[in-house]
Formats: sequence, structure tokens, C-alpha cells
Amino acid sequence: MSTRRSWILIGTLALAALGLFAGESLAARGEAGVLGGMNMATLGGDADQFGEVLRASVSESAGNDWSLETGRRLTVGGGGYVAFEVARGVFVQAELDYMPRGIKYSMAGTVEGYPTTMDVRMKLDYLELPLLVRVSPVSEGSLRPMLLAGPVAGLKVSSKLGVSASAGGATQEVSQDMSGGLKSTYLGMIFGAGVEFPAGERTTLMLQGRYTLGLTNVLDDPNFNMKVGDFHILAGIGFHFDLKPKGQDAAPAGATPAP
Repeated sequence: MSTRRSWILIGTLALAALGLFAGESLAARGEAGVLGGMNMATLGGDADQFGEVLRASVSESAGNDWSLETGRRLTVGGGGYVAFEVARGVFVQAELDYMPRGIKYSMAGTVEGYPTTMDVRMKLDYLELPLLVRVSPVSEGSLRPMLLAGPVAGLKVSSKLGVSASAGGATQEVSQDMSGGLKSTYLGMIFGAGVEFPAGERTTLMLQGRYTLGLTNVLDDPNFNMKVGDFHILAGIGFHFDLKPKGQDAAPAGATPAP
């Protein structure tokens, strides 16, 4: 299935689900807001083997054995969301997020006798559509816990390989497009937990921790299978709105409207 057809299908399903909750009076209230924060990005699967290939290539070019450490790419991402309450404390939430992902490789060795360090960053930026179920148990206190989970689809909007090398007090940086070696989309699952508390009659503040588990390979390479595996710390604000007047319940099936 082509990328365009995949996104049309995903978007249609999301809109159909949200339209059902809003249009069939299953939801008493809705919520819209924004979320943003830190993303600690890395890639799982064959990421270590991919790093070893990089290390071996650099070691061969430099003529000596280099060390390798695999780390996370620290970025900032976020977006907006709309949610509908389908049962007391249970929301279906659709988001549109811009999320930078990727991985960082740090290597060290010598070049012509000079100690040299090199950082290689795969910078993969995605426009993402999560469709989540969010559960906020009703509590008497102002601080309410929440759990959330659901699928996410990502569309690649930028992909670069950045290299920064330092030796003898001098630093050189280069960047190269790597779109040809990457798939245009990925699929995954999001799991998270957090807390929310009121900041006004119709305003809620929230703090969330999330983990994105990639289900598909981000590389267009049969020799390596690398998947998203990111932690997120997000803060947000939500604004509540009623989908039907307070105190108005849906009329029973077959009931005659009052004159």
C-alpha cells in the first residue's frame, strides 16, 4: 500500500471514530489542547550492529581501533490534540504531533596521532498521528492520575545524518540527507501515564511520561531492522467544552419530542 493511501486510510478511520463519539451523543464533553516537551530518542533492533558497522568503517579509515558508545538523541517535540469522553473518565484522543526521533553514536580514537572524538546522529523527524485511549479515574482530590495507550503512525518529513568531529581543539561538522535509505512511514504503539489537575473551571494542566514502541523498520534496508524506542516527558494544557447542554440527556429510542 502506498504512503498516500496509508495516510488516507489512517486519517479516515480516525475521523470516523471521533465523528461517531461526537455525533451519536456517546460523549458528554470534549477537550482540546496542546502538549510538548522533551523526547529522549533512540532506535532498537539492529541499532547496535549498525553502530558496529560505522565504528569498523571509521577504524579502517583512521588506521586504528575506535571505541563506540550508543546514546539517545535529545530533542523537543509536541503538537495538538482533541479528545471526547466516551464514558466517565474515559477519553478517545487523537493527536497531530511533530516528533524528532533518531539515535546518537559517539566514537573516540586517533587521527594522525591526535586524539579525536566523533558524534554521529541519525536525525529522523516525523509528523505523527496517535489515536489513544486515555483513562482518568474519578477522584475526590484535585490531582488526578491518568493512563493512556494506543497506536501511532508517523510520516517522515526530514532525515539527515549529522557528523561532528573534534581534534586538537578544532571541530568540524557535516550533514548529509539520508532519505534514500529510510522508509517514509512507521507504525508503533504509545504507552503512558501522568497526572492532571484543574487550572480553572474549564482548563486542565497535565504532565505525562510516555514510551513509543516501534513496530516497523524505519530503514529501507533488508540487512538492518531498526525500530523507534523513545521516552517522552510532556507538559500540556487542555480546554474542556460541552457536546450537549448540561442536564440534557439523549432521548430514548422511539420517544416523541416534547412540543
